[in-house]
Amino acid sequence: MATPRFSAASPASAFLSLLAECGCTLCRQGLVLPARDAPSFLHKLELRLKSDASLHQNFLSGLQDFISDDSNLRRLLNSFAGDGQGIVSTDSLARLLLSVAAVQTQVANILLEKLPEHCAEAGSSLLPGLRDSIPRLILNQFRWLDYLIDAENLTSKLMEVLSICPTPLQKEIISLIPEIASDDVHELIVGTLEQMLQGDSQLIAPVLDAFSNLNLKEELLDQVVSLAIVSLRTSDAEDLPLVVRFLLQSATAANVRRIVHQLRENLQFTSEKNAAKAAGLDMKMKGKSIVKNCESLVLETLRSGLRFQNVMCEAILKEIRGLDQVQDHKVIDFWLLLIIYANGGSYKKLADSIVKRKAIGGLFGKNLLSQSVRGRLALLQDYFQYLLSMSHGLLACKENAARQLGSHAYVLLFEEFKDAYHRQEVLGSLVTHTGSGVDYEVSSALDALIVISSNYSEELLVLSSFINGILDYLEGFQDNHLHQVYKVFGQLALATWAHGPVTRGSSMANELLIVLRKQITNPDATYKRMGIIGVIKLISCLGHENNLTLPSGTSTQTSVNETFGLLQLIMEMCKTSCVARGFFYDELAVLCETVSLDASITEWISKQTVEFESLFLVDLEAGNVPAELKSSESLEGNAWMNLDGEVSPILLNIQNLLMSDGTSSTQALVFLPSSFRLLATVERATNNGSLGNIDALLGCPLYLPAYQILVGDEWQDLSPNLKETACIAIFHAINWIRELINTYSTQIQATNENLTQATREEISAKILKRMRNITFFELLLGDCMKSVPLLSFPVLHSETEKGNGLIQRKNILRGEPAAKKHMKRKAADVEEVPNASANQAERNSSQISSGREKQTKLPDCFSGKAKDTLTQVSSHSQLPSTGTHPTGNGKDSGTTNVKERSERAGQLEEQRWKFRPLSVHSLSILSIPQGRPSPGCCPDPCAELPLYLYILRDLHHKLECLDKQTRKTMFWAALPSCNPKPPSGLGPMTATEFLKILKPIFPSLRKHLDTAAKILRGGSGCTLNNSCEEHWNKEALDAGNPEGGLPMVSQHATAGSVLAVTIRCLSKVFSNPELICEHMMSTLMELLSAFGTMDSEEKFLLDLHPPPSAGSLEYALCSAYTHLDELFDAAASTSFSVTTDLIMAQKALVSCAERLLEISKETMRRKSGFFRSTGFLPYLKTRLSVSAGRVLRHEWEDEGHGKCWRNRGDLIQPLVQIFLQFNDSPLELLEELASNVMPQVPAQKTRATDPVHAYPTLCQGNMLVWYRVQHEELSKIFSKAVKDASTMHKSKTAKEDDINLVLVHARQCATVLVSLVNLTKIHCDKVAIHSVAVKFGGKFIDIFLKGNDVWQAQYAAHKDSINAVIKELQKATRTIQTLCSEAKGSKKLPVTSKIPAVKRSLERYVFCIKALLHSVSQGNSFWMGNLKHKNLRGEEIGSQLPVSDEERGEAVSIDEDDENAEQVDLDEGEAERDASDET
Repeated sequence: MATPRFSAASPASAFLSLLAECGCTLCRQGLVLPARDAPSFLHKLELRLKSDASLHQNFLSGLQDFISDDSNLRRLLNSFAGDGQGIVSTDSLARLLLSVAAVQTQVANILLEKLPEHCAEAGSSLLPGLRDSIPRLILNQFRWLDYLIDAENLTSKLMEVLSICPTPLQKEIISLIPEIASDDVHELIVGTLEQMLQGDSQLIAPVLDAFSNLNLKEELLDQVVSLAIVSLRTSDAEDLPLVVRFLLQSATAANVRRIVHQLRENLQFTSEKNAAKAAGLDMKMKGKSIVKNCESLVLETLRSGLRFQNVMCEAILKEIRGLDQVQDHKVIDFWLLLIIYANGGSYKKLADSIVKRKAIGGLFGKNLLSQSVRGRLALLQDYFQYLLSMSHGLLACKENAARQLGSHAYVLLFEEFKDAYHRQEVLGSLVTHTGSGVDYEVSSALDALIVISSNYSEELLVLSSFINGILDYLEGFQDNHLHQVYKVFGQLALATWAHGPVTRGSSMANELLIVLRKQITNPDATYKRMGIIGVIKLISCLGHENNLTLPSGTSTQTSVNETFGLLQLIMEMCKTSCVARGFFYDELAVLCETVSLDASITEWISKQTVEFESLFLVDLEAGNVPAELKSSESLEGNAWMNLDGEVSPILLNIQNLLMSDGTSSTQALVFLPSSFRLLATVERATNNGSLGNIDALLGCPLYLPAYQILVGDEWQDLSPNLKETACIAIFHAINWIRELINTYSTQIQATNENLTQATREEISAKILKRMRNITFFELLLGDCMKSVPLLSFPVLHSETEKGNGLIQRKNILRGEPAAKKHMKRKAADVEEVPNASANQAERNSSQISSGREKQTKLPDCFSGKAKDTLTQVSSHSQLPSTGTHPTGNGKDSGTTNVKERSERAGQLEEQRWKFRPLSVHSLSILSIPQGRPSPGCCPDPCAELPLYLYILRDLHHKLECLDKQTRKTMFWAALPSCNPKPPSGLGPMTATEFLKILKPIFPSLRKHLDTAAKILRGGSGCTLNNSCEEHWNKEALDAGNPEGGLPMVSQHATAGSVLAVTIRCLSKVFSNPELICEHMMSTLMELLSAFGTMDSEEKFLLDLHPPPSAGSLEYALCSAYTHLDELFDAAASTSFSVTTDLIMAQKALVSCAERLLEISKETMRRKSGFFRSTGFLPYLKTRLSVSAGRVLRHEWEDEGHGKCWRNRGDLIQPLVQIFLQFNDSPLELLEELASNVMPQVPAQKTRATDPVHAYPTLCQGNMLVWYRVQHEELSKIFSKAVKDASTMHKSKTAKEDDINLVLVHARQCATVLVSLVNLTKIHCDKVAIHSVAVKFGGKFIDIFLKGNDVWQAQYAAHKDSINAVIKELQKATRTIQTLCSEAKGSKKLPVTSKIPAVKRSLERYVFCIKALLHSVSQGNSFWMGNLKHKNLRGEEIGSQLPVSDEERGEAVSIDEDDENAEQVDLDEGEAERDASDET
């Protein structure tokens, strides 16, 4: 091909000639130059240009002239691939010229100046091919050059042309920058590209890619990161993954927190609805698939970026862990934790623990999880197994909130994944949980299955084979789990019947029916019980009035017939088992109460109650017992407690049923309460809640053995069989009355229009009479049981204790007697008081009441002398009784032996768990108005306070059961006990539901509390005279009790018990975490208003500035606290334990206020009237400390019967903690106690009554408790001081006065430590005291070392203060070293176990002091030596060999002479080593 021709005089001709001389030829297609000749060409050309200076300019002019033609420019930029003469160079002529150092810069400028002329070619969104685009060919010449002569100039030129180029060409230029830019022009590049981004966000991807390839300085990197952060909010969806990747790659220790924060703020994953909306606004995205694909790319970028970015992982975990508000958590937080969990490694467990912690705290809720998972199937595909594993861990947590989140996660996974494989995995994991054997885990897993079976029954039917295995292991489930299991399969059976035989998996219904039939017909009562639960749950699913309205057909009718057949089969099978029959009736009653049944089901149930009258009732003849009934008895009987008199038409025939020859008649009494409960439930369901048709049962008499044969000599003359019969008859009478109370108490507060006020008052009066009957019967039964100690009653309720389901059901159904109670563990020696942890003080309110022995029972109320014993919590501390005694021939028997009464109550209490529980409706008895008071009479004119006490104790028992449900259950606490506890009667009721039921009862509780306090104070109108006995006897006779059957009620003792139980109930209520929930605010206000002070002066209004306004929550809290404080005198007149309970109730109230204040800071601030001021909380805390101090300073008397409160460390410990923790000046108080009060405790054992000045509750017996608590509080105060100092040091804004105050506190803390440690010298033989001193002394040193940076930074300015602290600490460390040495020699194990850790702390202390002095140029003044080996008395002893008395005397004198020599004057900047020669 011919070379293009130019005129000889043209610059282009000279340019081409020079190229030809050097061996280069240009053809029409481009350069023709053999590859082997390229180096030679470059060498020749460079020599020619250097040899002739004028040739240099002519060459450049020729080049410009040559490329003025576009075709020549293209020939210059293109390489020619061959001419048949061998291998040719693949480089273009322009690239070869750029390799010539002499003209590189000028050639580059000439080429770049050509770019604007050809920008039109790059104007479209897509650039043409490389060989067709001159701009791309020009830029391609600069790639991968071997060297650059003037990179700065080249970069500047690129920046100039960049702004005038179109966007596609700009992207090409930006991608070229990292290859040619030098470090000197990075600032120019960053500034220019930043300006470009402000005008066009489409450049974000190439710009960030260019930045990532530059080695930027720290300042420029921060600027670039800021630019990328801004781009997070402005970039398009398709560029977002690139921005995220750049930020992850740019993370350093300095900017990582900022990057994490911005990623959380700007990565807002849109929900399904928002994604569709965004897709409609941006048509380029072609629907929401682009949005979801973008989210998927972002998550993939995050996962790959975090895989090896430990700094980012740590920052993310720290950021999320620090969030403490629900609204602060976002969808991206959940995905970040899931990604870190999926990546595995060392952060997997930490991410999992954060998720659990957030779930437990309620910060990760169902809403956030639904937003994160629902509608994101594409994202979930790669994370299914990890999310399943995380859900598995949540469901296994002890905390209910975490389990609820885990259960919801399983439901979401089943909902999102439609394919069989993933759903099988979900079901398999849930089935695994059901077999764990852990109560709460099984329950939560079954809850998830219930939701799935309810919402996706058709889909679950197809996979039913994966859960059918649960039916093979029903024996291991508890009753509540069985209800859940059968609800799952009942829902599936209902779906099968609803859709007919075409439904896949329709065999499920048949399999369920087969299982139920096998269980019902099984002779084992355990399996019969399981079958009853299954049939009842199946009826609740199928028999619901909404479900029976399904389209009628053969399948539906068959299901109804099958269900009725099962019910009839149960009735037939239960004829041989009275216990199973009673359980069946109870389950039917619960079904009727909780489910709106179809009329056909209700009618069938109603027919089963017809036999109640013929089986248990006998018609009276003019109010008298029929003659034929008396003639047939072998044990004289009589009609007891006829409340309706002659108009009563019926009689409950208990005795004759027990004495009958037929076994079925004898055992019928076992299901008497259950049968009556079912009868009443059906009556309420069919009569609009009224019991008018069966009101005669409330007042009908009971046919029992005559009273005269149950007392005195006639009772002793009875045969053992007749005695057992009489006791069992009384037992059934008690449970009949308890069920009467459960049933008719529903009418007290009922809103039924058919129930008139007169009827309600009549029912209330009869219920109170029945309460007197049950009082008498329990006392009588306790006396009678002494003659038949091996008697075992049948179990009359269906509630089982949590534990092994099969074992518990067998015990209940077979009516096995409870095992004998183990002897109560003796009170631990005061030297073995368990260590009180930091959070133990928060639980003391519940521990005091639950950790004690049982409360006194109802028979303990009847006393004439003792006033304190009844309020004690031990059921073995009974009172002597005065007045008429049931076993005393109807005459005054004087004082009953205390031991005898304890045995009587103990035998009854052993079997109390078999009694029918009182329902929550029975609590309405507390709201029955008292009788009209008489002028000058006692505050309890109708003697009803003991009756309310009976209900109050049941209320306390229910609150304790709820408290155990909300608290963590330890492994040993979850094991079934040998002595089952009485059932609570709450059923599946939650704490929230129970507190709402209590809401209308709060005013009545306040009224009874005031009545009891008035009696205890002995105020005006309270004359404890014979009128009190007359009240009790009169009301007892009106209730039908035998004359003289009950002793006189001791009003003081009863009032003390009412006060104690009510205070404990209040403490339980205030401590319940559900009370502070937002939806419980009305209940809380009702409680506080009911227990507010009645004092018109309201002293707290004067002490608070500004005073709280009436009606506000803070006003109600202060008023309630004031009222509790006013009860101190009444509680103090009762006992030390009751007064301690009062303080714990006040602490529970203050803790409730503190939790409310924390919640209100964010979530409730917008509500009017909610905490308008916060100054009330410090005020309440100060008053609480004062109240605790009053108890500690009060002079208490022994509580009798060998019970000494001085040895009750569990009572004194929380009091001392409250006294110190909430004091205005805790450090000064600690210093006073440690320096002046504690040394007064004698070292040797003296009389226990020797008090310590100002603190009578402090004695040698409980000194360890006081000592330990003071050490704990000192550690807390010193730790806070060091933490404050560290915060001031880091903030660098601390004032001089603040630092001085911290150092003063540190000096005071060291002084208190010295005083406490020196107490070991007084109590040399107290190993427990030594152990506490060594342990907390080491902790104190560790806390001091945490502030080492602060001491070093402040040493120059506060040298004297820091030296004073160190000198003071030396006094304590020497004594600690001595304690360690003595413990080693005498092998005091409680101390030696702590020595290694303490020794390490002391060694660190010494070397940290040395480092401190060296850092402030005081190193030369530091001296370190060994201390002489001395004992606690200061006597010098040998370290290895025994020391004689003479040598020991010499050692003492040496010690006295050398003591000053061993001291080091720290005022001069010195310190000594605080270690013995045995270190």
